[in-house]
Amino acid sequence: MRLTLGLLLWLAATAPAAQSETIIVEAEEFSNLAGWRQVSSFYLGGIPCSGDNMIRCGEGEASTTIQIPAAGTWHVWIRSHGAPSRGVRIRVGQTLLPAEMGKARVNWTLAGQAELPAGPVALALIDAKGGPYVDAVVLTREDSYDPAKSFVVPPPPALKEGTPVGKPACVRKIDLGDCGGIVVRYGDLDGDGEADAAVFQSRQQQVTCITSINLHGRILWQRGRPDPKHTAVSSDVAAQVYDVDGDGRNEVLVIEDRTLRILDGRTGQVRREHPVPANDSILIANFSGTKRPGDLLIKDRYRHVWAFDNRMQPLWQSEVNCGHYPMNVDIDRDGRDELICGYRLYSHDGRVLWDHPEFGEHNDAVDVDDMDGDGVPEIAIAWSRISALVAADGRVLFTKPHKHSQHAVIGAFCPERKGKQVFFVDRGADGTAYCYNTSFYVGQQ
Repeated sequence: MRLTLGLLLWLAATAPAAQSETIIVEAEEFSNLAGWRQVSSFYLGGIPCSGDNMIRCGEGEASTTIQIPAAGTWHVWIRSHGAPSRGVRIRVGQTLLPAEMGKARVNWTLAGQAELPAGPVALALIDAKGGPYVDAVVLTREDSYDPAKSFVVPPPPALKEGTPVGKPACVRKIDLGDCGGIVVRYGDLDGDGEADAAVFQSRQQQVTCITSINLHGRILWQRGRPDPKHTAVSSDVAAQVYDVDGDGRNEVLVIEDRTLRILDGRTGQVRREHPVPANDSILIANFSGTKRPGDLLIKDRYRHVWAFDNRMQPLWQSEVNCGHYPMNVDIDRDGRDELICGYRLYSHDGRVLWDHPEFGEHNDAVDVDDMDGDGVPEIAIAWSRISALVAADGRVLFTKPHKHSQHAVIGAFCPERKGKQVFFVDRGADGTAYCYNTSFYVGQQ
């Protein structure tokens, strides 16, 4: 707990402020977490935290004791992060505040006000549902206090250009035994705030076994019979982990015998199922322009794609040399995804915006990112004997001949150079990786 007088220090230096009292309680200061967990900004995908972590709501109450310096009316604000299906309430002393927080992306919410005596007072987060996150609680006697203006939340530290980064270190090894496989999807399946793994085995593009396991090695549930002969695959696998219905809990999506089954992430039990036309792969996208992605794209091996909304109603379909796994990205920033599939760019409603049939064979890999910092993404495509970089409007920026280009990845791989680079991995040349920027050759390794 931090006790400050007047406005925060950075404002206090500019002008004298009224001497009103403000109490700031960081998430880390809740000493009794019960089933709650601390999570970092990294875990939350870079959302900045006021302190070192947020806490993810679990079962029971998270509580602490604060010191109230003077009796009177105190306004209570909370900085939380969540979704409409989530929620958490706050109790100060004997007062349960009316507002429910944690129902939107990270923001400040006025929870209410309470008459508090001077001295120690219990502060508790209660009635949590759906796993929202709490970053900080502010109590103030100032009627006009606005934490969004007065409370500075620092952004996550950014690496400066040229800053050396550490090498990955193995922190744990898990023996998967007969249920192992090379196709793994990650997400919180049991609702404890930590990532789990769904390991898939497949034979002839049919999923034969799913093993849900936490990252401490405990099997949560299993569907099908594990077989070590089914661990290696040479095709896409129609499986994903995602919160399909937006209730704050992840499901496992899998296509079995041309039936899409949506499994409860906690138990593996079938919640819904729908017949589908193919079983090659599943892509989650936002063609409909909703607040969160909920549409599905399903493809066959090389010739067709079908788009569905979150009720599995058809949106559009297309016959195309689709190659391997496609990629969705909102290139025109209208809130609806475009689709890169094969050598085509589709609009959200399935119209072909551009196409390069002259590329031939099929697309093995694609990646999309803004390489030169102009706000418009570039598209890297690896296909068999050629690697290509294509502009968002379909112009071919360059092509490079390779024996069998299999992978394409865009990133800041050369800290001594500005912008980003693209790596193409030539499977036909013993895994040689070639690195390029938008205009010239960088090197190979």
